[in-house]
Amino acid sequence: MSATPTDSTNPPDSSSVHSNRNSDKLGADKIIDVYKFYEESAARTKGHAWSQTTWILALNAGLLAFSAKLYSERREAAKLPLEGFLIVEWALALGGVCLCAVLFYVLGELGIHIRNYWEGANKVRAEYPVLDRLLFIPPDDGSSRWRRILKPLDFDNTPLPGFCLRLRFFAVLFIFADLAWALIVTVLVLRHPG
Repeated sequence: MSATPTDSTNPPDSSSVHSNRNSDKLGADKIIDVYKFYEESAARTKGHAWSQTTWILALNAGLLAFSAKLYSERREAAKLPLEGFLIVEWALALGGVCLCAVLFYVLGELGIHIRNYWEGANKVRAEYPVLDRLLFIPPDDGSSRWRRILKPLDFDNTPLPGFCLRLRFFAVLFIFADLAWALIVTVLVLRHPG
């Protein structure tokens, strides 16, 4: 079976990638196409992760802003009864928590896909050492400063890429912000119900 790397929806056939065990080797342009498939798929998926994070956290920030506006209007003139106001505040907070929980899950799934694409590209590079010369890929010998710093932390064995972990951190921060804001508003309103 041959790989169809020009079709971005179909991954290359794994039997065509392992040339060291097969007598028929792929041509240089096919090798590059297979490698580019994995790298471009990882880049597209990474772009999806960034855009989904941006949109969901912006929506969550909008919920927090609406909640803050509602609280400031209540301090000036109470339009809602106390129970209704607290229900709306906590519903907004729980909506933000749900959005961030979904984002946390989605980033985990996208991170696994990105990691798999990178592993596929690394397997192609390992099977075809000539690829490093054709594409001018610098060798990753572990000597970079960041590699030496992160090696004791063992970030290479995490199931997710580092940027997905950092984006997940923002989702967790927003969860805490939503809950903290709702709790603070509840305490303030119950202390001064007027």
